[in-house]
Amino acid sequence: MGTAMNLADHIDNTLRSYAKSASFRGALHSETPGARTHIGICPPEHPHGATGHCYSGHKCRCGGCREGSSKRQKQGRMRRARAAWEERQAA
Repeated sequence: MGTAMNLADHIDNTLRSYAKSASFRGALHSETPGARTHIGICPPEHPHGATGHCYSGHKCRCGGCREGSSKRQKQGRMRRARAAWEERQAA
């Protein structure tokens, strides 16, 4: 890794590599109704998108749940990229 690379460049490169991955692109909301699992809509009193329970537990794919899941996945990738960066800097 070059010495001129900063944290922002490292995170951008990491996220860009995820977007190029065929398995990552294929996994983005690829579930279709009637496929391997039942896809449902949670009860309206559930906090759609606020937690991952509706998306993962109830297989809800409403707009709020999908957006929340995407946001949580991106935050996880950012945390992993930052941890990798800090580990490289400490070495």
